[in-house]
Amino acid sequence: MNSRRNFLKYAGLALGTAATNVPFSVKASNTRTNSFKAGILLPTSLTHAEYPESFMNGINLALNSFPAEGCRIELITESVKFGYSSQAIKRVHKLVNENEVDLIVGLLNTKVAQSISEITSPAQIPTIITNAGENYPNSEMIRNPYLVFNTLDLCRNSALAGKFMVENFGKKLAVVSGLYDSGYDAIYSFQHAVKESGGIITNVFINKQDKKQFYAHTTKQLKEEKTEGIFLLMNGEEANTFLQAYSREKLTLPVMTTSFVAEEKELRHGGNTLNNIYHLSSWVKGLDNRENQRFVSAYIEKYGVDPDQFSLLGYQTGLIAERLQNNKSENITSADFSIDSPVGQLKMDPQTGMIEGPAYLCKTSQGIFSIPENFILEKIETKDAFANNNNHTQENIHSGWLNPYLFV
Repeated sequence: MNSRRNFLKYAGLALGTAATNVPFSVKASNTRTNSFKAGILLPTSLTHAEYPESFMNGINLALNSFPAEGCRIELITESVKFGYSSQAIKRVHKLVNENEVDLIVGLLNTKVAQSISEITSPAQIPTIITNAGENYPNSEMIRNPYLVFNTLDLCRNSALAGKFMVENFGKKLAVVSGLYDSGYDAIYSFQHAVKESGGIITNVFINKQDKKQFYAHTTKQLKEEKTEGIFLLMNGEEANTFLQAYSREKLTLPVMTTSFVAEEKELRHGGNTLNNIYHLSSWVKGLDNRENQRFVSAYIEKYGVDPDQFSLLGYQTGLIAERLQNNKSENITSADFSIDSPVGQLKMDPQTGMIEGPAYLCKTSQGIFSIPENFILEKIETKDAFANNNNHTQENIHSGWLNPYLFV
């Protein structure tokens, strides 16, 4: 039994095992004040300014959905600018030594987790690292029993996209990306999955300087090459500009992209240029299950706007935080770790600390008022995503961005 399974067992979160009375356990909450302190490391974003607020809205909505009696979770939020290691370390020292928190939640790049765990692990403080899923943790991080990873699975979904494209579009695929987006492990996950599925990458187009000729040059080359599909790893205006150029050139190659290009606000902004694109997502607003309907309805009622993916990420993080705080309750100590969330059932891989849920294959199509909508084509159950897709470390080139994806 590995150290993570031991930790989860003693925290009351073990899969299929009951908690026992042993010296090693989660730091007890403040019983005198009946509160449980959770420190939140929150980055900012200039390009997607709504995401930090969405994340916190989701956490608060989750925590407010539980009965008022019992131990209350007190949130202490610390800004970490764009989420770089130096800021995160400084704030973690404060949260641990001055605020004496019981739990750390970091909306941070996974690569920063190792630095802050050098502070939180000796103090036996469980730490939830949450982000878009742009990078995989390394082997040292997954062996750390105090680290839990709750993400939007960008790496996993990129790998699933590569496999789907080879099997359904053809073996010859091209990648279109930006200097920023290509600086994360997601691009390696896609490339590896394509290779493992018997496909080849015919060309990789990287927009290094955001010049207009990049789009014209790229679409012209795609038109001339014998490519059978495009993986678009861009976001925001950059992605929209490429899709506009794609439309002007009347290209008919199928396009697979990320869930962030197909966010509802992006669909409203991009209009018809975002019709008929595929993406793999961990969540879309239209998921037809009771938990999602409850989440979407409650979010709109409380905040007056639709939830986005980071709202969902915050909500799930809140559910996990509550489970950690409530580790002495009988239903946790006697049952497998699972949470019925808006995406479906979440489970924890005890070998890696990664929270795993289903993926959804989606395609956009014209909906009401000619605005594209996301339509779910297939639900994909996944397991052992880390073991199956974490092969980027075998490559000579490795990503360098340390801010969480889209927080720049």
